[in-house]
Order: sequence, then C-alpha cells, then structure tokens
Amino acid sequence: LMWDSKKQVKKQATKSLKKLCSAIDNKDVEPFVPKLISAIANPEEVEECVHELAATTFVQTVTASALSITVPVLDRGFRERKVATKRKCAVITENMSKLVENPADVAPFMPVLEPHLARAKEEIADPECRTRCAAAHKELCNISNRAEKATLESAGLDAIKADVKAIVA
Repeated sequence: LMWDSKKQVKKQATKSLKKLCSAIDNKDVEPFVPKLISAIANPEEVEECVHELAATTFVQTVTASALSITVPVLDRGFRERKVATKRKCAVITENMSKLVENPADVAPFMPVLEPHLARAKEEIADPECRTRCAAAHKELCNISNRAEKATLESAGLDAIKADVKAIVA
C-alpha cells in the first residue's frame, strides 16, 4: 500500500509500517528502520540501503520481526542488475541466517529469499558473488533442515504421549 495511487493511503501505510516497526527488538536492525522503510517506499534507495546494511556486524539473535522489514529490501536488492548489490544481499542474508535461533521465524521468508539465492549461485558470472550466494543458500537450507527435524521430533514426542495415554487409560 505504500505505492498506492491515493496519497492518503500511502501516508497511512507508511505511518502503520513505522508503528509496526516499533515492535522490532533487534538492536542491530533498529538504527536502519527509517532507511529500510524509505527504501521500501522508494526503490531507487534500495542499493544504498543494502550497502549500509552490508557494512553492519550483526550480533543479536535474528527474529521474524527483524526479517519482516529487511527481507522486502533484500528481495528488491536481489532483483537489481548490479552484481555487487546481489553479493551484498547474499552477505546480509548469510550473516542474519547464522543468528536465527528459531527456524519458524525464517519459514515465511524462505519462498522469497531461497529462489533468489538458488538462481544466483548458478547463474551469476562473478565467481566471488556465486560463492557468497551459495554460502547464504546453504545457511538458509540448514535453517530449513533444522525446522524439519524439530517438526519430526515434535511429531514423535506427540506419538509417544498418545501411546502413554492409551496405556494408562
């Protein structure tokens, strides 16, 4: 809605997004929230925003709230023509992925990021960029594998609980 043709809708969408971003508890991402919001509203600012994010050292656990504001900008960055921007997006993705504790936080963003990285690691001519994209893709796949394993373990635990209840009853 930040691109809506009606000015009042754009204004309210931006206001709402700013309010929603106040829930982000990641100290690494917080300083970039205004720039991220601006880059979402103004695609010509994506490259600069990605450049600044790539220069950041992420140290705090990454949750869905932090990803919800960074992934739209990364998505646009991966769509840029410049290989350097794609490489920086891959670096950001890899660095943030390493700090994810709960795989469920990444699940909604996998359909956005994974295809970009899968394609980039195969198609980009620059070998250094391909390497960075492959590393970021591997990190995302590791998170996905952790999520599947947790689901399987949870399903196994539920089955054991059901068996115990059946025996006790």
